[in-house]
Amino acid sequence: MPFVGAKEIEKIETDLRQVIKSKLLDGFHNRKMQVVVKIDSIIIDYKIDPEKSNRDSILINPLKATAYVWVNLKNNTGETNDSLQLQTNSIQFFFNEESKQYEIMNSHKIELIDFSS
Repeated sequence: MPFVGAKEIEKIETDLRQVIKSKLLDGFHNRKMQVVVKIDSIIIDYKIDPEKSNRDSILINPLKATAYVWVNLKNNTGETNDSLQLQTNSIQFFFNEESKQYEIMNSHKIELIDFSS
């Protein structure tokens, strides 16, 4: 995408990781209904939809992530590590003319889906 430079891509990736992190730490349960309490790392894989993206708006679809996390054991008897295979609905970025950078639109509407087995 000629309108998106390396600096913009770095900011978009940072924002994507931050959204995933905040969603995970906001009471997210893994497939065993254990609450995520800490995050070790998040690896993301995404595609920019060229048909629905331009200089003013970028559509990320799909966004897949692998998150290495710590979860509470039942009855709060301790913690254990887990890896989550996650996917989100599409994520829209818009170009903010004042700050001269891309920002996530409607981050509160982003949903994480756990595809871990």
